[in-house]
Amino acid sequence: VTSRAWCAEEGEACAGGGVEPTTRAPWPGEAGAATSAAPPLCDGVLEETSTVWINVHDVLHWFPSTRRRTRTILWASESTGWRHLYLLQTYRGPDGRDAMVRHQLTCGEWQVEGDRVWVDELRQLVYFMGTRDTALELHLYVL
Repeated sequence: VTSRAWCAEEGEACAGGGVEPTTRAPWPGEAGAATSAAPPLCDGVLEETSTVWINVHDVLHWFPSTRRRTRTILWASESTGWRHLYLLQTYRGPDGRDAMVRHQLTCGEWQVEGDRVWVDELRQLVYFMGTRDTALELHLYVL
């Protein structure tokens, strides 16, 4: 199953896609959970595949968890053909399964550049370099 994110018309706000169920290992303390003292293994939050080249990058930021069994991650993806920022929120659904919501934060025919973003968690701001205004220069942007 692939999470969907779509972009509104140029100049409008981006919109993010729906909830997708995922399979997972049991949480520590749940029936079927590992009983060893070793931390549980993570088999991934999101996986993207492509038939063409995928650029490797380090654009990833894990936000502190504010609610039990909820994780929020800032991540970049080139799934649209342009590198853009996404906010991934994983949580335990009402049916007891994990679910993920994927919000597209940037969109358009330009991209987030570089291998870093800077996050001000206190003010809830994300700073990044990009080519939105011109492909000839990098500019600093904030969300």
